Amino acid sequence: SWYDELKAFKKESAKAVSFLVKEFEMKKSAKEYNRSFMSKTGVLDTNKIYSYKWNEDLFKKSNVIPTGKNHGLIMFVDWSGSMASNIQATIKQLINLVQFCAKVNIPFEVYSFVENRSDLDYKRPEGLDSEISVGAGFNLVQMFTSQKGSAKLEEQIKKCWLLVSFICRNY
Repeated sequence: SWYDELKAFKKESAKAVSFLVKEFEMKKSAKEYNRSFMSKTGVLDTNKIYSYKWNEDLFKKSNVIPTGKNHGLIMFVDWSGSMASNIQATIKQLINLVQFCAKVNIPFEVYSFVENRSDLDYKRPEGLDSEISVGAGFNLVQMFTSQKGSAKLEEQIKKCWLLVSFICRNY
């Protein structure tokens, strides 16, 4: 069944996701180390006062590590009919990326898009050269989000896998 296939895929991809997490954490800690610096606190170090005649450095120091997240991912998946033969591999890779982001707490959003040109009312908007225009048949659907928590993410993964399984069986 589709659920057994999903469990097998998640088990098989867990090693790759763990490797991505490990590499990311190593690079993140290396960058934090490079950005850290020693700062004088403005408080006298009583253990160094005796050396005031030959040493100017009498203040306590602290190691400052700048913190804060400055990253996030927004991913777009082409959901058009021309992707039917590649959609399963694309979604597998997407699920790996989503699981990676969830494990390292990177905020993410995933959207699928399609432009249905068979709509009878389809008219390409006439825009200026510096404007972006979107046709009436354009659809954008949110597939995954990190804002709902891990239980909701698992539900999103199951629904996406079920949909892709249906597409692949009927293709």
